[in-house]
Amino acid sequence: MANRLTGDFDAILEVSDATLDRLAAAMHQNGFPHPTLPSLPHVIHLRLVGDEHGSVAAQVGCPHITLIDGATDRIKVEFGFRARFRADPGSPPLADIIHGTVRATYRIQKIDPTCVGWRGIADDYVWLRVMHGSVSFEGTAYNETRSFQLDRLADQDQASLNTRITKHLAALLVHAFAPRPHRIPRQFRRFRSVATGPWPGGSGVAFPVSIGGGEPTGALASIDELFLDGHDFAVAINSDLIVGAIASELEAVAGDQRDFHIHGDAGYGGGLEIDYHVRVDSTAVQWIGAAPFGMQMGIIRITLNGHGWASRLYRSGVFNIGSVSLDDIAMTASVEQYLALQFDAPGQFSLRAVGGPITNVHYTGPFASHVVPEAQKRISAQVQVIVNSKLGTAQSAVASYADAGKLADLVGALRTVDPSFGARFDRASYRPEGIVLHGTVTTASRWSPHVEFAKTETGDGFDAVESWIPGGRVDSFEWSWRWYSNPVVAPPGAPGTATNKDTFQLRRPHDSRSKFGQMVGVESPLPGLDGLGRVCLTIRGARVDHVTGRWTAVESLAECASFGYQFRLPIETAPYLRVCDPLRAVEGVAPEVGVMRLSAAEADRASNTLIAYVGEHHWDPEAAATVLAGLEHCQRRDAGLLVLVLFGERALETSSAETIAHVQRFAESSSAPVLITDDVGGRWAQHAGVGNSAAGPQWRLLDAGGVVRWAPENRFSADELARVLDRALLPSAVPDLVDIRPGLAVGSRFVPDLSIERCPPIPLNRSGFRPTRVLFADTGVASKRAIDGLARQTTPDQELIAILVRDASDDDLSAIAAMFDGNVPVFPDPDGTATFRAGIRWAPSIVGLNSGGHVTEIVTDAAPTRRPDSTD
Repeated sequence: MANRLTGDFDAILEVSDATLDRLAAAMHQNGFPHPTLPSLPHVIHLRLVGDEHGSVAAQVGCPHITLIDGATDRIKVEFGFRARFRADPGSPPLADIIHGTVRATYRIQKIDPTCVGWRGIADDYVWLRVMHGSVSFEGTAYNETRSFQLDRLADQDQASLNTRITKHLAALLVHAFAPRPHRIPRQFRRFRSVATGPWPGGSGVAFPVSIGGGEPTGALASIDELFLDGHDFAVAINSDLIVGAIASELEAVAGDQRDFHIHGDAGYGGGLEIDYHVRVDSTAVQWIGAAPFGMQMGIIRITLNGHGWASRLYRSGVFNIGSVSLDDIAMTASVEQYLALQFDAPGQFSLRAVGGPITNVHYTGPFASHVVPEAQKRISAQVQVIVNSKLGTAQSAVASYADAGKLADLVGALRTVDPSFGARFDRASYRPEGIVLHGTVTTASRWSPHVEFAKTETGDGFDAVESWIPGGRVDSFEWSWRWYSNPVVAPPGAPGTATNKDTFQLRRPHDSRSKFGQMVGVESPLPGLDGLGRVCLTIRGARVDHVTGRWTAVESLAECASFGYQFRLPIETAPYLRVCDPLRAVEGVAPEVGVMRLSAAEADRASNTLIAYVGEHHWDPEAAATVLAGLEHCQRRDAGLLVLVLFGERALETSSAETIAHVQRFAESSSAPVLITDDVGGRWAQHAGVGNSAAGPQWRLLDAGGVVRWAPENRFSADELARVLDRALLPSAVPDLVDIRPGLAVGSRFVPDLSIERCPPIPLNRSGFRPTRVLFADTGVASKRAIDGLARQTTPDQELIAILVRDASDDDLSAIAAMFDGNVPVFPDPDGTATFRAGIRWAPSIVGLNSGGHVTEIVTDAAPTRRPDSTD
């Protein structure tokens, strides 16, 4: 019978709107496209065609689902959208930057079984299609000025633009990004949305369920009750179903007859003997509802009605008074037995009798004082036997409602979207119309925000379009940058920060590049584009919590890139760059924060290099002017060139102000990028064959492969240099500052050879032990500072198990070992080979390891801790 709770159906399954959002977040997290799982895009690159045509790069947030009350074939979605548009030549303008919210209504559309490939299977799939007229875009659009400031459109232009953007988005949602048909079980193809409010948990989608199997029949419009009560899902069971399961077990009781004997003894006064019979005429089962006083159980009343008669009557003495026939001692009886239906902690129903039977005997004949109590006792005992014999079977039928197998179809259907999906019943509530089983689902944990950025193709900034928050949206991009320098030369610009909400790019204006790749006319320089330094990005936004389904704020770890030039030289030469931090300068001298390895793995990552080896302060302004002129006279346009002004090791710190000024003017006037540094470990001098004996700079030309192509012994003219460059330069890319990342990946297995004489290698896989660390260092100031800091730690969180030191003497190694009382082995790395093979690009670097020997972090003074993407 239909009721308010389940409508026309035996049972209803409801899934909350928050659970739907969690599933949408899992699909968003799956990425796009995905080979096996339904996915939602988080970043798209496409071409626009039509009135406006050009390229689009866009970030797409996780959709939020809104249920429409009473809807049986459609839902509403909305998602954040942030895009960059580059119009093709001749295309009407649209907007450079677009940021806002897209809303659309999706409807379930039947698949035509005559479509190719769909014959016989079309009814097994659900196909969501966007309703074209339902798409809308609400947001803001900007055009970029020449200085890359965002110029917001006027309100009237904004409204017109939103209309055009909506047209493009509708076309994309209809065609390129239309959801694919998805196969789901038949019982989940009929639904009705029930919405009571816009708050989380204020709506749900209801599916008719047939407990006994088969196709549920009834009108979807009869479903109008939201019974989730704050849970992820719930199943409502009509009380008629519960009553029927118990009543079917009692049907066989009707007609059941029990015989008993009544005996009356008056001693010498006589006796009474009656053979009595009682038959059950009918049974009835009634659902009462919730137990009183807040007890968590449902109450069921069983009623048995019957009658009794006597087949033999013997009396004597005092019992033999008056005329009594068998018909005079007939009776009727009714018995009530209450049952408690309770949902137990393990997730199953239990059905048990509450108290004993309540037996009412209707008898007005003779010998009532003997007949009534005996009849009540005998009938109650027999009813208890009957009820107990039927309870087990009835409980099995009712307990199956909460059987985990009942959720198998739901779990199986949703695991095609989220393999981590699970569901369980937690508790039951009892209502006058029936039972509601409330449940909790588990969905995939959220991955950590993914931060990724790279230089723009035009070399004027950084692009973070690939950054995203799985199962969420990005609200802002927080950039910061700082410079690296040598000890005394000022960086090209000041450090800075910028927060962008409408665009995922950080850009700065420029005019052009010189023939050798030098940026000219730069405003607001940035590290990585205009000099060595570090750029960091943090993204903030919100994501769908995988437990509650609510949108919660989230912030990423900062992802940083440290930029430097790369040179193609033999491995054993291993060019290094001393990195200093101008922000920590004291009396004009910036302290060292580390040493960066500049070797390039591929030849196409390096350019030609002109070295001016200054050595110990020997600078020749006249020779420098000749070089500047020779660079201008060079006719090559296919070869990048970097000028490396190289001082002797530590010579920069003691150079005169006049020498530094000359070098800076040279760098500012050069048509090729200029890098000013000192020769760490003398490796450059060794490779180029120069020394400190010359009175002025010694010049060497290295091609992109690191081969010395020109080594003049005497002075040269500008024309001579130009001819050398025209002839000797190899075609190459322009000098480009690249991200000097560790070659050692976080999460990878760390397998360096850390062998001590007479001992096997140090085990890095130390299951059951606390995490460990390995320090890679050199003899520089920053490494000494790191070693001293580790030696002073008395209760480290991780155990330091080895130190590798590049370019260290025996005395250096002994001194370091003594700082740790000989408890930490110190390994020499004379030419940096071990460090190179480990993928370490910075000294000092600390590699953190877990007990399985996998890398958990790489820490340097110049770069942040890096951690792998993982679930939170």
